[in-house]
Amino acid sequence: MAEKTVLADASPEKRLFISLITRDISLVDAFLDIIDNSINAALEPLAADLKTADDYQRIASSKAKPKVKIEIEIKPTRIVVKDNASGISLATATDHVFKFGRGDDDGSETADRLSVYGIGLKRAMFKCGNRIEIVSDHRQGGLSST
Repeated sequence: MAEKTVLADASPEKRLFISLITRDISLVDAFLDIIDNSINAALEPLAADLKTADDYQRIASSKAKPKVKIEIEIKPTRIVVKDNASGISLATATDHVFKFGRGDDDGSETADRLSVYGIGLKRAMFKCGNRIEIVSDHRQGGLSST
């Protein structure tokens, strides 16, 4: 009897993939991670001076501390999170934000200031909704992506 090769499509559906990467986080933690990212962006200009907890305390008690305004607007069909921090550059969006996984030599873990939540922007966005729009003004080139 001749063998017959049958090809089957075993690729996962998008909803399964999203469910797998978001099932262990709450919606509250997703929002807190997005807020954490805004605070990190506000601290970006001071990154070289922020190595220890004492450095953060010094900045927090100084008059020159960075100020960031974060607005969260919740409507029945959409949620809007806005901040006045430094934004996401197109290069960062391309190389890190929208990329799944990190290389061993990525180095991005050293660029994260607070990392209290560490969920990751992609996971937080997927937890928040089905359609995500990011608009960013950045001094090195911003982006608009849906």
